[in-house]
Amino acid sequence: MIYQLTEALIPGDAISSAVLAMDAFMKKRGIPCGILVGRGGDHCGAGALSADRMPALLKSGDYLIYQYSTGSALNDFFAAQRCHRVLVYQNITPAEFFEGYDPILADRLRWGREQLREIAPGLDFAFASSEYSARELRELGCERVYVLSVPVDFSRYDCESDEALWAELCGFKHNILFVGRQVPNKCIEDVLLFTDYYAAASGDDCRVVLAGDRSLRAYAEKLDALELGVEVSNLGRVSQQKLVTAYRSAELFLCMSEHEGFCVPLLESMYFRVPVLAYAAAAVPETLGAGGQIFGKKDFPAVAERMYALLHDEELRKSSSHAQRQRLADFSEAKVTERFLEILRREGVG
Repeated sequence: MIYQLTEALIPGDAISSAVLAMDAFMKKRGIPCGILVGRGGDHCGAGALSADRMPALLKSGDYLIYQYSTGSALNDFFAAQRCHRVLVYQNITPAEFFEGYDPILADRLRWGREQLREIAPGLDFAFASSEYSARELRELGCERVYVLSVPVDFSRYDCESDEALWAELCGFKHNILFVGRQVPNKCIEDVLLFTDYYAAASGDDCRVVLAGDRSLRAYAEKLDALELGVEVSNLGRVSQQKLVTAYRSAELFLCMSEHEGFCVPLLESMYFRVPVLAYAAAAVPETLGAGGQIFGKKDFPAVAERMYALLHDEELRKSSSHAQRQRLADFSEAKVTERFLEILRREGVG
């Protein structure tokens, strides 16, 4: 039996979506599996069980696959189990990003890295969502680490647009989109400032569209306090229908993030054929591949020049769309599933 363990299942959350997708993969192939949740029981309609039941459920031959994300008592609980232990690691944001915004969260992130140092050498094997994350696990003493991209169910994006939001966003403005939690490592202030610079330098009428949780109040207030000439539509956390609408209205996805273990919105942008311009940090270049353009220095004129080309050069936009289709094929359900099952077979699981 294979159980997945996660802190929580939250609608729209990237880790939660990955857990549900992996559960669906296994069930489709007839692999006995289940989900255990640290906080409560049934979430997202997944029939998940509380992790409190682990000691009674788990047998020595079972596999426990843990989605590792931050410092938690659940990490120690996982480490204490006597079954086969497998980690899924999508990286932990460095605590330094949160100093001055949320010291408690910063301490929790440091704790998570300290716990990982203790847990990694004793794992049976591990999955990492990128080679960037895999290297960290190997350095901590986990000998068998396999790169497995985050599973994404693209059928979720085949829904109708939100009519009211579509009417609000569509018009004569160039919509510059960023999707992701509004937290310091995402450097959303740079998305705003660089778009503001671009609009002033080019004369283009632009709008920044932001979609993502704004619960880190101190950082959200910093963003709101910026003096900008460009219009900003700050949507906050959105429904799937509104997320799809935001992508369909966008002409460019601008990513200034300085820490990503994978970055699912890059794949979403490829799916909606939105050209991507991204800062080359952490796992971003690896995930993006040839599906977008990257830059290594946050230089206002140089980035603005790249933005202008992606917004106005039709041949470049066509070639970008073609490259996105090719890159997105690497993340198809069939490829990710086969890679997952190949790793299980190699490790003698099932």
